[in-house]
Order: sequence, then structure tokens, then C-alpha cells
Amino acid sequence: MVQFEGFEISVESSEGSTSSTRKALKSDSWTNLFTGPGQNFPGGAKQFRLTLHKYSLVTGHTFKFLKNDDYRVTAICGRSMVSGCSWKVHASARFNLPDFFFLKEYVSVHTCGGGLIDITKPNLSKKLVKELILSDVKDNPSVQPSVICSSFKRDYRVELNYQLVLRAKGLALREIYGKEESSYMELLWYTDALRRTNPGCHIVLEVDPATKVFKRLFIYFGACIFGVRYCRPVIFLDGTFLKTKFKGCLMGETAKNGSQGQRYGEMTSALAESFNGWIKFERSLPVTPMVDTIRIKMMKMMSERRENCHSWKGLLYPKIEKLIATNFGVRRTWNLTKSSDFVYGVHSDPHRVDLMNWFCSCTEWQLRGIPCPHVVCVIQRSGTPIFQFVNSYYSTLNYLNAYLHPIEPIPNYDKPNIDPKALTILPHIVKP
Repeated sequence: MVQFEGFEISVESSEGSTSSTRKALKSDSWTNLFTGPGQNFPGGAKQFRLTLHKYSLVTGHTFKFLKNDDYRVTAICGRSMVSGCSWKVHASARFNLPDFFFLKEYVSVHTCGGGLIDITKPNLSKKLVKELILSDVKDNPSVQPSVICSSFKRDYRVELNYQLVLRAKGLALREIYGKEESSYMELLWYTDALRRTNPGCHIVLEVDPATKVFKRLFIYFGACIFGVRYCRPVIFLDGTFLKTKFKGCLMGETAKNGSQGQRYGEMTSALAESFNGWIKFERSLPVTPMVDTIRIKMMKMMSERRENCHSWKGLLYPKIEKLIATNFGVRRTWNLTKSSDFVYGVHSDPHRVDLMNWFCSCTEWQLRGIPCPHVVCVIQRSGTPIFQFVNSYYSTLNYLNAYLHPIEPIPNYDKPNIDPKALTILPHIVKP
């Protein structure tokens, strides 16, 4: 089997016969886009123009506009001046309402001959590419133009220019999130809405009073201020560079919870990889959507962990219970000697254990707050409940308290429209 340019060809040599099967493309459904007069385009002139571009891509026929506004669009064959081709399409809005856009005239036959489809120079506009990649960019704002080019070659059998894709992606991001410059101005509304909907937050928005240039934004959610008290007394700080027009740096603070992980996610071997991976997509968003998307992600994570915690049966986090059970298995053949009411010597793996002072000479108990195999062996001999010798940070109650207070949603019904010409917060200047 040989595969090239979106086609698969199967060759059978036994009888000298050959058969070919065409690989399905996403553009296969575009061959009959115009059905005739009376066809409705609910998206108005914009949808009609995009349909024209799709038609041009799959047929290879170019076109040019005779009329092109929000109420009337007329297009003829791009070769009509040379060949006299009669192909024509005309649509207009009824009752002067742009959303009621209907096809009025359609001459479907090209008398100029067949269209020319050149996969290296497709009849694609940046607006059509933007529409085709809109959902992908929304799912993954950091998707690379090279990845989009590869997907178009696979799904539409066309080769796109890198710069065309870059401009189309910029249009998609602007349609989804608005202009990046205006996003800085939206911080005024957003921080005020955050204070109203999430009491207890600590928020600092700093702007240069002389130049009106954004300097920094600090947000500490009230739910996190409360929850961090029930995490282990270890704080991590890390930062990552933003992948937007105006650059910048995003820093995050995390604390370790009772799962031996972090409040925003499980620990990995490298904290930087964990933090960068957790906000991978958000780094490509304008500043206000970036902050709000991270808020939504934290809101969802805290809700899920709070619900999961309600299903636990034991007094300790399940992972810690399994670890202690493993330590019970390790110490089965060890011998002990009692020195005093709380001090023991472990002989098989020589170490000193002091239950009163939470001490084991292997130092694991002091470092982790979880009884090591030596301590587990002593606790079983003493008959004391093992829960008393586990740090409270690993308890089910502490884990629940860490996520007890929710991060609240922020409705945007009162979000103002930003005038790009009247910005009171400007993005910082990026050096070339």
C-alpha cells in the first residue's frame, strides 16, 4: 500500500489487477455548497463569503466580487473577463436584515472549463483558515502554526503558507478573546468583580500613574488563603514566560497537601515542569482571559477534590494508609528491645525509636511525618493507635479543609465594552 497527498493506493499483483481507494477529506462535503435560489445563509454575508471560499478551494475555480457588503454579495468567475464564463452567484438580505441572507441567483455551470487545484497554492483566505481552525485554537491556544499546516495537509490536502496560518491564528485568538491591548483595561472590571464574588481575596493591580502602563497583578484567592493553613508548611514559587504579543512572566505559589502533592496538582519530579504543564495553554491567552481561565481550572480542581474526599472511609489520606500498610509488611520479622515507656531499639535493622519525641534514627519519620517501618514495628508492640503518630497534615479532615471553601464563578453580564481608543491601562512596551 502506498500513501501520498491524502490518497491511499492498494496494489494486488496476483492477477495483475489494481484498485484504489481515496482517503476521506474534511472538504469532501463542500462539493455541493450552493443548492439554488432560495437557499438561506443564517450567518449573513459573512457565512456566504466563507461558502464562496470553500467552493473555490474544492473546485479550483477562482472568483471575484462585483458587489460585497453586509446586504448584497455578487461574485462571478475569476476568468470571466478572459473566457466569458457565465458562472455567477448573487445573494442579498431580505427586509434589510443581515441575518436573513438568501441566494437570489445562481448560474452553476463554468463555461471556462475545469478548475485548477494546486495544493501548493490553494485558494484559501486567512478568514477561511481562521474559521476552520477556530475550535482547535479555542481548545489549545498555544497550538503551533506548523501543527496547523500539517493538519491541513492531512485533512484538506492543501499546503498552507506559514505566515498565512500565523495571521489566521491571530484572527482566531482575537475573535475568541478580543484584542490583547483591551485585555489590560478589562483588569479593572475583572478585579472588582473578583472582590465582589469571592470575598477574602487579596488583590493588587499596579499601574504606573504617569504612563498608565501595566506593571503587575497579584491575586490570592480567599479560598486558598484559608486552605493553605491545612497544607504542609512548605511553599514553592515558580514562574514561566508568557507567549503573547506583550510577553511577561507568570509566577505561581503552591503548597503541598496531604497527598504528598500540591494544591493545584500532584507533585512531579520537577516542580517547574509541573507548574508549566498545568498552565501550558493559558500562557498563550491575553492577560484577563489567562487569569480567568486559571481561576476556572482551580475552581474545578478544588470542587472535584472536595467531592472525592467525602467518599473516603479512613482517617488518613488513602495513599498514606497504603504506605503505612506497606511499612507494616516490612517489619514483620524484626526484633525489639524496650528501653523505657517510649524508647525502643530495633535490632534486625538497628535503629533507635522514641515515640514521645517523634524520633527515629533513620530520620524518615521526622522528615515526612509518616511512621517509617521501624516506628510501625514499635507502635504495634506498644498497642498505641498508629493514627496518633501521623502528622495531622495527612488526615482526611485536613485534606477536606484545604479545599473546603470554593472559588466562586464570575458572571460577566456587567462587563463593559472596551473602547481601544480610550484605554486607561496600557500594555507594557516590549523591546524588539
